[in-house]
Amino acid sequence: NDGQLSSAPVPVMFRIERAPAPLAAVIAETEFKTLKVGETFLVDGSRSTSPGELMYIWRKAGGTGDVNIADKHRGKTSVTGVAAGDVTLELQVSDLHTFSEPATIHFEVVKLNSAPVAKIAELAKKKIEVGEKLELDGSGSSDADNDPLTYKWQKVSSFFRRGDVERFTPDQAKASITGAKAGGVLLQLIVNDGKSDSAAATVD
Repeated sequence: NDGQLSSAPVPVMFRIERAPAPLAAVIAETEFKTLKVGETFLVDGSRSTSPGELMYIWRKAGGTGDVNIADKHRGKTSVTGVAAGDVTLELQVSDLHTFSEPATIHFEVVKLNSAPVAKIAELAKKKIEVGEKLELDGSGSSDADNDPLTYKWQKVSSFFRRGDVERFTPDQAKASITGAKAGGVLLQLIVNDGKSDSAAATVD
């Protein structure tokens, strides 16, 4: 308009398109498949993209194990193993209007093994004659994880103990020995839970 007359209208054509949806992306600190109970790893979702603001939402999406997520709304956060089992961890991002498809990472939370404890019951007697039989009892040995135990009885060599035994049953909870030579004898029991040995329990 020039103050007196208006021009003929000129149309302007344009299209309003929907902005690209946010895209979630997850990177683990290391390529890990197992996470020990109490152990912590860093997971990184900061490479996720959005045309606008970016909001992060981390959550456990499935599995029989459990984890603690330090901060569920940060791009980078730490995950700590809480209970043994498989875990699927999921990240979704949002531009405050639209949520992305979830990005997931799968791993196993494993329990730390507790070493077993070897225990020898008090002997019925401390001295036996050559040819006399004596029972050793290690059935009081235990494992905090309730894993099945194997037993290993051994004679410990010693310059100061010159005695000897025979008919030794080395792989049972209860071992039967027979005095073979006069002198002191030191015996030890070590138990194993399939993963680690116990400290030795001894009897003299």
